[in-house]
Amino acid sequence: MKRLIAGVRGTEGSRPPTVISVDAWPELNVIVCRTQTENKSAPKERVSFFCMDEQILSTILKEDDVVDWTASLSFAGIDNSYSPLLKDISSQRGSSFRSQCNTRLLHLTDFDSLLPTEHSEDHFRISSLNDSHVEGKGYAKALVSCMARKLHAQGFPVYCFVEEENAVSYKLFKNLGFVEDPSYSAAWWDCNF
Repeated sequence: MKRLIAGVRGTEGSRPPTVISVDAWPELNVIVCRTQTENKSAPKERVSFFCMDEQILSTILKEDDVVDWTASLSFAGIDNSYSPLLKDISSQRGSSFRSQCNTRLLHLTDFDSLLPTEHSEDHFRISSLNDSHVEGKGYAKALVSCMARKLHAQGFPVYCFVEEENAVSYKLFKNLGFVEDPSYSAAWWDCNF
């Protein structure tokens, strides 16, 4: 097990360190990232991972110094195919485990469905608003279109996760040309909540 501590620094000052564990270097099969959240009143570790071999992942997650199964944990954006493994390990460790939300993956390949470019970032500004100021006015379509075009122009893939229960957002993204990838779904899980 190889380990490194990465200090991630944001524009607002220092962020908590991220501990990154890998199975081997440089041929990686598993990467596990652990970051302490900044909520001082209810600290929680955020855990995410990349995996090409489920057996190696199982071995690594059972190591005491990789994941502290007694701590309050949040597994972020985990492929649902790993849910049985996480439930099994948390059960073996005497930890409670629950799904926080399930999401669908949508990606954009056809940019013709986006709003035209006259809805550029020059028309947006940030201010304090409540729901009555923004609902039904098309701001979300304009913002998503603007961001999607900008990301695409910079060479990034354009995709999003939408919670399964969020029919309004799902419809918005589908109407803008996003296509669901039925082969992938992700979940956010809480452990020792």
